[in-house]
Amino acid sequence: GGSVSDALQIRPSAFDNAGAGLFVKEAVKEGEVLARVPERFLMRPMGYGVVVDDSGEDPEVPDELRDLIAKVPSQNWMLRLALLVLYHQMNRTPHWYDDYLMTLPESFPSIPMFFKQGDLKALQHPNPNAISHRLWFLQQMHRQIYGPIANTHQDPFAPLAKENDLAAGQKPLTLKSVAWAQAVVTSRSLRGSSGGGPGMMCPLL
Repeated sequence: GGSVSDALQIRPSAFDNAGAGLFVKEAVKEGEVLARVPERFLMRPMGYGVVVDDSGEDPEVPDELRDLIAKVPSQNWMLRLALLVLYHQMNRTPHWYDDYLMTLPESFPSIPMFFKQGDLKALQHPNPNAISHRLWFLQQMHRQIYGPIANTHQDPFAPLAKENDLAAGQKPLTLKSVAWAQAVVTSRSLRGSSGGGPGMMCPLL
């Protein structure tokens, strides 16, 4: 089972449209455990932490979404995880992650990925080219990996188009929405203490 320390609270951010966040409301000791989250509630790049049926597949992830995620290079685990986050954010079928998704910000103006090159230089960002490359890769993924399957039976987002009031012929997965999901993962994903391996999303952060 999971547990959350009484020292923690979830409350809206002081900034407009910034969603909610996890805050400490009283002093805590170094090394104190503030939350325990069962592994099955962690969202990972290819699905959740525990396989829960006999087929060896995670039923939370439709085959079409799994196939799309698999086309993204494994080292780009943030984008893989972003596609999973976005799928559940767009899916109107009730899901245990819904309450968490509702707390996410509408935008991420403080994340460098959304800064202009001039702003990055003015702020003396250590590696503005890395930011540009990340945006370039998002564009390539949207055009070359997702583009050929958009609005086909292979598109995991196509069944969600009507639920999200998208116009006929519009790609269900937009570049803007992918960038938003990537920002979610960039700002809120966790990695192990060793820093190795792909990160994961925890429904508290």
